[in-house]
Amino acid sequence: MKLCPNCQCCFEDEVTSCPQSGHAPLIHKRPGSRLIQNKYRLDQLLGGGGMGTVYRCTHLELKYPCAIKILLPDWASADPHGRQRMRREALIACRLNHPNLVRVHDCGTNVVPVEDEEGTQRYEEFFLVMDLLEGQSLKDYLLQKGALPLNEAVIIARQVANGLSELHSKGILHRDIKPANVMLTHDYKGDLMVKIVDLGAVKLVERSLALDDVELTGSMMIGSARYTSPENCKGMPLDERSDIYCLGLILYEMLAGCPTFDSNDRVDLYYKHAYGKPRSLAEVCPNTSESVVRLVMSALEKSPEARPQSAVEFARALSDLEAPDRADGVFKQPQTAKEEVDEETHAVARTAFDASPEAKPNLQTVGRKELLSEGRRTALALAYFLAFVMTALFLVWSLLSRAPAEAEAADAPTADTSSEVQVGNSGDDFITATDVNIRSGPSRSSERIGLAEQGSRVRVLSASHNWREVRVIEHGHPKADESSQDQGWLDGGLLRPPDDRGQ
Repeated sequence: MKLCPNCQCCFEDEVTSCPQSGHAPLIHKRPGSRLIQNKYRLDQLLGGGGMGTVYRCTHLELKYPCAIKILLPDWASADPHGRQRMRREALIACRLNHPNLVRVHDCGTNVVPVEDEEGTQRYEEFFLVMDLLEGQSLKDYLLQKGALPLNEAVIIARQVANGLSELHSKGILHRDIKPANVMLTHDYKGDLMVKIVDLGAVKLVERSLALDDVELTGSMMIGSARYTSPENCKGMPLDERSDIYCLGLILYEMLAGCPTFDSNDRVDLYYKHAYGKPRSLAEVCPNTSESVVRLVMSALEKSPEARPQSAVEFARALSDLEAPDRADGVFKQPQTAKEEVDEETHAVARTAFDASPEAKPNLQTVGRKELLSEGRRTALALAYFLAFVMTALFLVWSLLSRAPAEAEAADAPTADTSSEVQVGNSGDDFITATDVNIRSGPSRSSERIGLAEQGSRVRVLSASHNWREVRVIEHGHPKADESSQDQGWLDGGLLRPPDDRGQ
C-alpha cells in the first residue's frame, strides 16, 4: 500500500501518483493492499501511537466511516507485549458504553502476504476498529490556544473525570491520562464532547469484566513521564487516585498554559513527580479564585489520601466550579464549507439587491401608507397570538404540576406540626410512615426523583423548615425502579423514630 506524503491518503501499489495536483510522489507505507479482512478499506493515515498506526477507514458493506488501529510488524518486534495490550484494549473497550469513552466495534487479525527472496511469506497484523472522532486532541488544542479560560478547562476536566469514573466503576485504571489521549469533539447538537482514548495501558484491579483470558498488566511503569503519578514513579501500588493525579496535571496545564513539571530528562521528571513541590497555581494565575486553586492543588498532592478520593467526587467538585451561562470560548464546532458558501451567497445577493434600483419595489405605486399599516396590523396580530399560546401553555403546565402534588398531599397522612423541630434531626435514622416520594428540593412542587417505601430506614442529612434531606439506608420493599435515586428531600412529618416501626 502507498501513501501520499502531503494529504496522507492511501492508495494501492499500482497507483503511481496522487490525483491532487502538486503533491509529492507516493511512498510505500505497508505491505499488502488497502483492504483489511476484505471488510475495511484504509482511506487516510491519521497518526501513530505508542504501539500502532491509526487510519480513517470505511466499512465496505455498511458504508460508514470509522477509525482502525493496526499493530504493524515493526511495532510488534519493538514491543513483544504490544499485541497482548491491543487485544486487552479491544476486549475492555467493547464492553464499555459511556459518552466520554471511545467505543471499539471490532477487532481481529489480518493476514498479509509478502514477497521476498525466499518466496511468499505470510504474517499477521492485529487491528481494532473504533469510533471515528472528528476533532483534535487536547494536546494539539493546548499548543494552539495556550492557557484556556476557566470555564472551558473545567468543562473538559469534568468530562474526563466522568469517563474515569466509568472506568473505575468497572475496576479499570487507565494509567496513561494525558492531553494526547483526550479527544475534543462534538455531539449531535454541536456541544463539546470529550472522549478518553487509548486504553492500551489499562490495568484491571478486579475482574468485574470477567476477562479471564486476558492477562492483567503487571507493575511495570507505563505512561508518559510528564503525566504520571508519584506512586507510579516509586513503584508503589496504583489505584483510582493515580488517574486523578494525572487529571490534576492536565487541569493545571489547561489553566496555567504550561506543564506542572517540565524537563528534558525523564529521570528528572520522575523525581519531580515523586518528591518535587509544584509551583502554586495562585502564583502562575494570580486571578484564579481560591476554590479553584485549592481543588487543583489537592489533586496534585503526593499522598493519595490527600487527593479527591474518587473520580465521582472530583467531577462533582468541578461541576460546582462550572458556570452554565459562560460558554464563551469553549471549543467550537468548525463551520462547514456549505454554511460558508451559503453565507457568502446571501451576502452577494444582499449587495446586488441594494445596488440595483430596478430590483426595489416602488412604494409610491403600491401605496407607502397602506404597506406600513398592513405590516403593523400583521405584527400586532402575531404578538396577540404568541401571548395567547404562552398563556395557554402556562396554564396547562400549572395544572399538570399541581395535580401530582395535590394527589400526594391527599394520600399522605397529615404532618404533626407540633413535632417539626423534633422529627428528623441531622445524623439520626428514622422510618417512613407511608410510601413517600423523594424530591429534588424541599417543596412538593420539586421534581420527584425516587421513592421511600413504607417502613424504609432513612438517615437525615440536613433540615429546611419541616423538610428533611435524607439518604435511604434500607428500603421497606424491593425497589421497583432501580434507576430511582436514594437521596433527596422528604416531608419531615412523614418520618417516625425507629421504635415506631410497628405502629
